[in-house]
Amino acid sequence: MFEFIKFGGHGIFVWSSYVFTFVVLSFLFIKTKNSLKSYEKKYFSEFNFSTPQKVKINREKRRVGKIISHTPSI
Repeated sequence: MFEFIKFGGHGIFVWSSYVFTFVVLSFLFIKTKNSLKSYEKKYFSEFNFSTPQKVKINREKRRVGKIISHTPSI
């Protein structure tokens, strides 16, 4: 098992490249995610749209309101 990890003496290069790749891809993912949120916020404020979360909440409130209004009183 230890020989597999050492990769015939080249383990330090192999594992460091895995770590480097993971760190870079994680950084790019987080940066892209934050940029998307920023662009969404800018878009929704520019065109006076509600954010998708607000739309979903409003939709749920309307659905619950309809259910409550159709429920017979006790």
